[in-house]
Amino acid sequence: MAGSNFTDRLLDPKSGFLKETRTAPVVDAFVGGQNGPTLNLGRYINNSAYVSRPVIARVVEFPRWVDYMPNPEIFRRAIKNWFEVQTKIDGLQKGIQVDFVEQEIGPAGHRQFDVNKSTITQSDITHSAMDKAGLPFQNLHTIWIRYGMVDPESMIPLVHLLRDDIGDHLPDMWSATVLYFEPDIRQRAVQKAWLMTNMGPRNNGPDEGRRDLQSGGSPLELSIPYTGLQDTSIGVHNFATSELKKLARRGLNPLTRQAYVTSIDADVAGTSAGYFERADQAQKEQV
Repeated sequence: MAGSNFTDRLLDPKSGFLKETRTAPVVDAFVGGQNGPTLNLGRYINNSAYVSRPVIARVVEFPRWVDYMPNPEIFRRAIKNWFEVQTKIDGLQKGIQVDFVEQEIGPAGHRQFDVNKSTITQSDITHSAMDKAGLPFQNLHTIWIRYGMVDPESMIPLVHLLRDDIGDHLPDMWSATVLYFEPDIRQRAVQKAWLMTNMGPRNNGPDEGRRDLQSGGSPLELSIPYTGLQDTSIGVHNFATSELKKLARRGLNPLTRQAYVTSIDADVAGTSAGYFERADQAQKEQV
């Protein structure tokens, strides 16, 4: 059957069509075809569609202001947790657009096009999550802006008031670097990758209050947009692939995980009013 041969399933990764452009396996879509005069059912494997997968974020560098804060480790934990496991991620882009020089030719309205330049769509990344009790993540971004970027009242990055040995306030002082990549369904190959540097929050989310006794309270949905300077080269794909290989895949099997609790609480076990106690009592009442 068509598709049973490995070379029929995937393109040669060493070919010029893939070299220096892709690192994930690519289906050989240039055989078969389902929109000809008749369906080509025997080539259904070559008709396999791309389906996007959730992006993985990997913090590469913390903003340098963290190093000068009291207890910097708590800030590192908060930033890494926010970017990597707490939030939904949106706004990653890297499409290419082409600009043309147009000239009208002849009397009938024909137009000739000549290539002028091309541009890459730049990402406007947003991380979103519902904040937790006590507003830890809004507080993180408040501190990030006031201490690491600029305080709105004094117009000074407040980190410089904590220490006298900070020699500059260049962009790496306030911005982070994050690697984003989309793995394939096997979690073994990278399909898309972005290396974003110069990332700083544009705001700390809505910070409001109200009183309405006829309505209940409402959660705080943070949706924090970030600045960013992106690289989407094949080198970034290779970097992402090397990071993906560090993932402990065997630990991702939910069927073989230990239960999060493995014994009955002592207070529960010491209370004689349950199923097992009834069975024990019934056993004692046997003839």
